Amino acid sequence: MNKLIALSAAALMASSASIAAVSLTGTASVTFDDNGASANTTVGAASVTISGSNGASSASASLNLSTESVNDLTGQQLTQIEALAESEAAISSMASELNDSQAQVGLLINQLASKNSELAKDKIRERTLNTQLKEMKDELTNQLTLMSVTLLFLLAFTVIFGFMITDAIKKSIKYIY
Repeated sequence: MNKLIALSAAALMASSASIAAVSLTGTASVTFDDNGASANTTVGAASVTISGSNGASSASASLNLSTESVNDLTGQQLTQIEALAESEAAISSMASELNDSQAQVGLLINQLASKNSELAKDKIRERTLNTQLKEMKDELTNQLTLMSVTLLFLLAFTVIFGFMITDAIKKSIKYIY
């Protein structure tokens, strides 16, 4: 990332016609030590420095090619670059979270619509069952009323028939004696 920032800055400065002075310098060194009887060591260093200025504005950066670190970028520019990189990462993370949240909200809306549809169907079923229950209650009431009238009629018939039989028996008994 640091190499990319430094190289992008160099490319921008070098290609811009509005910047009056751009310089690119570099150094490299290699040191070898045989260390006598001990293991030998090789140390290498390489760096590139990019500088540019335009009127009162200037920028410079040093890239250590051995450690891949950027140094000497003027304070405000380095802070802005770091802040932009952090902001970009944060925005990307928030966008991902927003997409996840939108997907979850979509699922919840679909579930709610499904539940509302089921609720509407249940209400229709409830109305239908209540209507059928009322019709059955009315039919049962009519049948009970008819049975009550029939029982009263049978009771009255039994009483009248009983009196008639009793009267006939009395007359038969009188006739026999």
